[in-house]
Amino acid sequence: MRTMYVVSVVILLAATTLPAAAAADQVTLTVSVVDGDGAPVAGAQVTAEWADGRATDTTRSNGQVLVDVPAGADVTITVDDDRYVRNRPYVLTDASGGEVTVPVAERGRAAVHVRDDDGPVASARVTVARDGDVIATGWTNDDGAFATGDIEQGVYEVQVEKPGYYDRERTIAVDGERLWLLDLEAGTVPVAVRVVDAHFDPPRPIPGARVTVGERESVETNGDGAFTFPLPVNTAFDLRVEKAGYEPAARTLSVGESATAATVATRRVPALSLSAANSKVVVGQTLRVTVTDEYGDPVADAGIRIDGERVAETGDDGTARVGIEAAGERRLVAVAAGVTSDTVLVEGVRAGGDEPTATTPASEATTNDTAPATTADVGPGFTPLAALAAVALALGLAARRRSGL
Repeated sequence: MRTMYVVSVVILLAATTLPAAAAADQVTLTVSVVDGDGAPVAGAQVTAEWADGRATDTTRSNGQVLVDVPAGADVTITVDDDRYVRNRPYVLTDASGGEVTVPVAERGRAAVHVRDDDGPVASARVTVARDGDVIATGWTNDDGAFATGDIEQGVYEVQVEKPGYYDRERTIAVDGERLWLLDLEAGTVPVAVRVVDAHFDPPRPIPGARVTVGERESVETNGDGAFTFPLPVNTAFDLRVEKAGYEPAARTLSVGESATAATVATRRVPALSLSAANSKVVVGQTLRVTVTDEYGDPVADAGIRIDGERVAETGDDGTARVGIEAAGERRLVAVAAGVTSDTVLVEGVRAGGDEPTATTPASEATTNDTAPATTADVGPGFTPLAALAAVALALGLAARRRSGL
């Protein structure tokens, strides 16, 4: 019996201690709801919400409610009443108990009707703010109307915006339920667009480029790479530029309420040009080739291929020398950064056959230390060996004549 008594005491102590520990995690807020004059508001429903809970109560005649919340919680307090309203919930951070005063204001409403010279303006954006804090925002309906809903009575700034119209701002005093009429004015401003080639420093104008603004008809830039035309105010357009030999360019053009200038930069489509010093080369000799880009600038490290086989690479000056190792038509191309040049045809000829063409000096067609044999001083049909034999025979005949034979 003694042992059973001791156990019963321990259980009783535990039962009385746990609620006390749980209660220590709660704090009590005394929430007072007051009007604009500081007078208590009775009969208002107060809702307190935190991360994992909420509590609701109605204010007494003194305008107060008691709310138990977790210690250290961030608590959002809202007030619902037929006479009063708050534009924003009241937020209490790191709750530690004590008194919290939540002011409210008398309810009001504002309806804004937007129109132009032709009547109601639909889809205009309306923003209602106080001291920089946006209280209500939305778009006008087909009748050009927008209603704020319930807001605090007081003074507000209203802004109305729609593409193609000048922005409209005005101050309104909400003191009940009021209707406000706002007129919008349509307008255009001159927009100057210039198209330039960004390869150069400074960029150079690109005349004759076709420019399309939104869904409008495209226009062509003048000799200065520019054009100017009117566009609706407060509007954003997709701007596209095209010209043969240039990369297409696009950007967003934002037009405000004053003259606007915009620059669109593009550059030529990447390309390689391969040129050869000669169109015919003696087999076994080398040929000088030059590679340039779309702007005529030399291209370094471009691979040179003959009949599909890589045989050389250009230096910093864009040139290389390639050997012509077989007779007949050879096909040369240059390749760099994934771009391939047009094919250049070069004919390999054997020594004693056709000479290299005279597009450049013969010295440009070879890098051999010993100049190739030529037939420039030999008559038609004579090989070098036959020519030497003929010379020896002529010398022998001359000697016999001098000796009287």
